[in-house]
Amino acid sequence: MVVQRESMYVIGDAGFKGKPTGNTIDIGYAIIEKKQGKGYGFEAAKGLLNWAMAQESVHDVTAKCLIDNIASAKILRKLGLNEISRDKKMIYWRITKSVYTS
Repeated sequence: MVVQRESMYVIGDAGFKGKPTGNTIDIGYAIIEKKQGKGYGFEAAKGLLNWAMAQESVHDVTAKCLIDNIASAKILRKLGLNEISRDKKMIYWRITKSVYTS
């Protein structure tokens, strides 16, 4: 859950998508439309990434976003994830612990 501190309203969700696959964990987040563009998505994704990379068993973090979701692509790129592939609908991202900087 993503909660706006000032109002204590739930404005989105964020979390890990399923159990790790080997040493890789997938993150996801969503912010309600009227709160997008205010840094909440970046803050949520950064928190997930920082926590995941602090775990000894995690070596890679992945994410995906819709091709037309330019804001999420910018967030993932800003966090250091690299585009690894895309299909007709999605862009797939990855960062490895060896290149991660908090």
